[in-house]
This record gives sequence, structure tokens and C-alpha cells, in this order.
Amino acid sequence: MAETFDAAAFLDAFDDKGRYAASQRAVPVRRVLAGDLAFRGLARIVDGACRAPLLRLSDAA
Repeated sequence: MAETFDAAAFLDAFDDKGRYAASQRAVPVRRVLAGDLAFRGLARIVDGACRAPLLRLSDAA
């Protein structure tokens, strides 16, 4: 996907929000190239380095 990603087209579509376009342009946008990003985030949650709202890791009550 990285080779075919059209950043200009993405940003045009991202910013094309009618009356919200000005505020959309102020939102920082970053392109993430790590293929295992979801697993990195999950590992941080499991390690207790961050929280995920409404995520239950066990039913120990």
C-alpha cells in the first residue's frame, strides 16, 4: 500500500468536509508505515503501559 498511496488525494478528501474544512486542515495527519502497529498497541495494553477504554482482559471479580 505504501507504494500506491496518494498522499495529496488523501489529504484533499480528509480536508473536504464542507463547513468543517478549516478545522480539518488544523488536524495533524501522520502516515504510519509499521505493519504491526495494532500488535504494538495491544502489547502496550497487556503490559499495562496504557489503558483501552471498555477493554476487559479478564473476568476475575
